[in-house]
Amino acid sequence: MARVYPGGRRVGSSNVVPFALWAAGVQMVALNWQTFDRGMDLNTAFFQLNARAGYVLKPDYLLDAAVAPPPPVMLTVHILSGHHLPKPRGKQKGDVIDPHVLAEIWDAPPTAPASALDDAAFTYRTSRVLENGWNPSWNEMFATRVLSPALAMVRLAVYDHDDLVGSWTAPVAALRPGFRFVYLRNWKGKVSAEACLLVWIDVQGMRGSGGVDGDAAVVAAGAGAGPGAAHGRGPK
Repeated sequence: MARVYPGGRRVGSSNVVPFALWAAGVQMVALNWQTFDRGMDLNTAFFQLNARAGYVLKPDYLLDAAVAPPPPVMLTVHILSGHHLPKPRGKQKGDVIDPHVLAEIWDAPPTAPASALDDAAFTYRTSRVLENGWNPSWNEMFATRVLSPALAMVRLAVYDHDDLVGSWTAPVAALRPGFRFVYLRNWKGKVSAEACLLVWIDVQGMRGSGGVDGDAAVVAAGAGAGPGAAHGRGPK
């Protein structure tokens, strides 16, 4: 069993992003639970797969070299609006926030080296809505090919300029299609009872024997794009 932990001379409290290590087959990644950052956010979401009831098994293709990995999928996320977004870090006073959403897809092909996976495989940033934390509307969409759906993660983080307001993270394998209110975790990792995003999600298998067709990513943005605009398919 492989375990990865910070070097003995390290004094900072930030966390390594564990996704690259999971993709490389590492079973245990040591994290500082006092700091809820991107690394802890991904870790928390990953272990929701089994309701935090113990170990999450590796995908079969990481356990047996004879097993082929699942084919890629096309993930489409339409970020519609936000609701009841608080000020960063629980502040009660100050200016009204100017929120935007940063979307991250953490993904890796089965043979990618860990050194190539330090950053998200795909990112998308919405426009900024000025002075509206109550019900900001973006109506923006992105679509991207996910190479390793058994491991990949999607993260939607709301920022007020450079300050994190809250985030929602989930494994691609656990996504449910359609319209969803996704509730945000605050800077302490607590799920808000009110702060949320309204999104539309679609995950589709890809054509072809290898499961890959078309460009690596297709992005459509703007008020004129409906949930099915990128692929001609949307909710009824």
